[in-house]
Amino acid sequence: MIVRPRQSSLTPVAAALASAALLLSTSSPVVSGAPVVVTDYKQLVGTIGSNNDYDTGERFAREGMVLVHKGDESCAPDFDTLGLSVFGKYPDMYSLVSVDADHADKELLDKLGVDPAILSEPKKCPSLSVVPRRSTVAAPAVILPTLDKRGSYHLNTVKTQQVSVGIVNEMGFDLDIHYQWWDEPVKPTHIRTLTPGTENWMLSYKTTLVLALNKETQEEVSRFVVKGHGLFTVAERSCTAETCGTSEGAETPQDIASRNARRQMDQGRLVNNRKQPEGLPRFTEVGFKKITVPDDVWDLVKTYYEENKRRSGLRTTSSPTTWRRRATWSTCRENGKLKEQIFGGLRPILEEWSGVELVQTACYGVRVYTNTSWLANHVDTKATHAVSVIMQVDQDVEEDWPLMIYDHAGNDYNITMKPRDLVLYESATCVHGRPSTFHGNYYANAFVHFKPKDPEKWSKFIE
Repeated sequence: MIVRPRQSSLTPVAAALASAALLLSTSSPVVSGAPVVVTDYKQLVGTIGSNNDYDTGERFAREGMVLVHKGDESCAPDFDTLGLSVFGKYPDMYSLVSVDADHADKELLDKLGVDPAILSEPKKCPSLSVVPRRSTVAAPAVILPTLDKRGSYHLNTVKTQQVSVGIVNEMGFDLDIHYQWWDEPVKPTHIRTLTPGTENWMLSYKTTLVLALNKETQEEVSRFVVKGHGLFTVAERSCTAETCGTSEGAETPQDIASRNARRQMDQGRLVNNRKQPEGLPRFTEVGFKKITVPDDVWDLVKTYYEENKRRSGLRTTSSPTTWRRRATWSTCRENGKLKEQIFGGLRPILEEWSGVELVQTACYGVRVYTNTSWLANHVDTKATHAVSVIMQVDQDVEEDWPLMIYDHAGNDYNITMKPRDLVLYESATCVHGRPSTFHGNYYANAFVHFKPKDPEKWSKFIE
């Protein structure tokens, strides 16, 4: 189902909200609803703002609506007449920018994909360049909408804002899902009904306000604004990622007992750590590698995490070998579309690294470990966890909480991770864990596992 905007000059769906700021800001944008005049590319970047996307460089922090024109009145940058002024209602998400081609430098025009010569052609002036949020500053993926029959850019620009949105019902009752365009004083439109435990996806547009109502009582349970591709969970939780497990105070007797048990270690796990790797194939020389999460997977997981972290639930695991406090929710829902997209985005990377064709087996997370957590060294389930990844999603730490891992030669390494780091590892044959105590508020990971498709390369060794 596609939730379509009304074709009206008053339709504020065109004022699409950009996705929540996922990363650290490195360039503060000019927050103004009025158009800003720029003459070079550096000014454009400063006006829209940029984020430091860790290892992949700077990316635009907001969406830029840039009108390139000539100085005469016949080609004036009239954002209102061209159906673009509505974007100015959302200055935290959008930048309206005006560029006079007669006074702009060549780099700016080249980056915007505009040849000044076309501005002399009928209905080609002014020209609109949409600079997408999270497009790289070095090579922006500019979109060039065309004018419609009414001489407006409005509808063709709206089409660039279509996104895929999933909704999960984790309440104990049916939910009626409604949508409403921002600023429209009309009754929300009913989309569909979700029964408990179900997940449903639809095509919509940024700025859509989605409401989840108790089907029986029609009371509002949750609401969110569509800011980009993502999955939203409607659930009732008692704590958040920031508060779960961070205010326990003094150690309990259980804490102390677990710490003592950790020092002693359980003999069975130690035996398994030694024996399991001996009888299993190895696919890489070392057994692990750290890279950066690819764009498509990162956008899916990080957007989901930001939208749902305040709906997390606390789960505590305590045993002689592990002590974990974690707030957790299921990015990798059983048979969920998001889960399949994550598998599909990571499989080619792991197949290239391991040199074998893989099939997906498991996906866990996002798991948010909280203060005083620790995880004893271990090897993963050999039947399903042959080639795996650890994805670092978010953290608030007092000190690094390194992943300890042993390579195939038995050498141990401490790997520190920051958000968007991805560790590829042979998890059934490389002993790994986080045996040091975590000091901080939270540490968020996601885990994805595969095994070789050919039974001769893995399954026959399990029997």
